[in-house]
Amino acid sequence: MRNSSCSESQWLSKMLNEKWIIFLYVTFLTISYHFIIRICVGLSVDLTVRKFSVRFRNHIPVSSLEMKFYRWIGIKKWKKNAITAKPDSFDIKKVNFNELLHNMIQAEIVHEIIIPLSFVPLLFIIPFGVPVVFIITSCAAACVELKYVMIQRYNRPRVERLIESCIILRNV
Repeated sequence: MRNSSCSESQWLSKMLNEKWIIFLYVTFLTISYHFIIRICVGLSVDLTVRKFSVRFRNHIPVSSLEMKFYRWIGIKKWKKNAITAKPDSFDIKKVNFNELLHNMIQAEIVHEIIIPLSFVPLLFIIPFGVPVVFIITSCAAACVELKYVMIQRYNRPRVERLIESCIILRNV
């Protein structure tokens, strides 16, 4: 209960000086930033790719060592639980293999761009304080994005092999 002798402005000032209010405010702002940046980057890459019909066929090849790492961390088991922004873009019943590969590489690029952008909020540690909020939200957001990059990179070689086998079958 607040003291009746306290004016409204004094009470508000006192509340804003409380660390927990700043902590909650900064947490809300950083989480909002992470959601907004995902939408903006996703739309930007989507519009760019559609506008220029860019094909990313040779985007950073997946190495055999990388595939061993993905098998070691058991990506095949947990990738099924990943949330997809556009599930129809990855449904082999709705898109052909070339479109699927293009969508996978496009998604990989989106998540690769977001990873470094996840650390932009760290620039606000000095003016706002509460470094723990900035560090935890930035690292957590980058790890979430890395998970999606790994899923796309794990799946890509199989889709590429499917495309190659379809081309071979057509030429026979």
